[in-house]
Amino acid sequence: MGGIVCLLAGVIIGWTGYNYRIENRNQQTNSRKIILFNDFYANVSTSLVSIAITVLFIDQLNRIRLTQQERESLKLQMGSPNEFFAIEATRILRNRGWLTNGSLRGSNLSIASLRESELQNADLRNSNLSKANLQGANLEGADLRGANLEMAVLDNAILNGVLIDNHTKMSNKWHLVWKLVNEEVYGQDFKGVDLQNAVLRDAKLIGVDLSNSNLSNADMRQADLTRAKLINAIFDGANLEGINFYDAKLIDASFKNVSLVNADLQETTLENVSLENANLTGCNFNESNLKNANLRSSTLTNSKFYRANLCGADLRGSVNIEECDLTSFESDEYTLLPPEYFP
Repeated sequence: MGGIVCLLAGVIIGWTGYNYRIENRNQQTNSRKIILFNDFYANVSTSLVSIAITVLFIDQLNRIRLTQQERESLKLQMGSPNEFFAIEATRILRNRGWLTNGSLRGSNLSIASLRESELQNADLRNSNLSKANLQGANLEGADLRGANLEMAVLDNAILNGVLIDNHTKMSNKWHLVWKLVNEEVYGQDFKGVDLQNAVLRDAKLIGVDLSNSNLSNADMRQADLTRAKLINAIFDGANLEGINFYDAKLIDASFKNVSLVNADLQETTLENVSLENANLTGCNFNESNLKNANLRSSTLTNSKFYRANLCGADLRGSVNIEECDLTSFESDEYTLLPPEYFP
């Protein structure tokens, strides 16, 4: 502010001196009074402008220094194990544009509590995120090349579009999750893997073999598992809304307490599966094999079982079975239907 005042004063005085010279140009040129005034205006104006430039330059340097101090302070705060401080720092860094412009490269965020933080497109190259809590964090599009995520908590974290390289350190489990949502894995064998609490939303997993794998509490909304092999897989508590299991093999799989709203299970092999307490609203089981399946206490609103095999299936306690399409379904003496159903 002081620099601007000096600059304005210098300009005004210089302009006044110029006007004074113009008004007295017809008078005697060697008049001592005129010379005195001309020198006064010229010297004062020049001095004030010089002072103004110096002050403005110093002010700019101070602003740069304060900005750097604020940025470093926020980086330290972001690495805090206190969730409130870390999340608030992340929010401010994003608003300042520092989360994505490379200012955080090489940051020490070890043990940072960043649960459910918004880290989309964050540039965290070569940063230390070991033991950081990134549970439920949105890392979509983040740059984690060269980053250290050893022992980081990544349950329910979104890894779609994340950039990693050979120098990125992360556990085998989360590296696999990254691979499943970012690479072509058609028909590959992943039997017996641990994918609990993984976010596999929109993943293209056509023809993969995930038999004997644990996908409990995974988020697999809109994923495509057409013709996948999932024998004895565990999906308990998972969110499978809109998933595509067309022609998949799900023998002996467990789907307890899952949400399969609007899922496609046409022509799927579901022998001996457990769908107990599952939300099957709008599911398409047309021509599927549900022999000996357990659907007790499941919600069947608007589900379709056209020509499905329900031999030995247990549907006791299911909700809204009267709203199902059970046209031409197959049953036997071991099929157990709720009393409100009247074929």
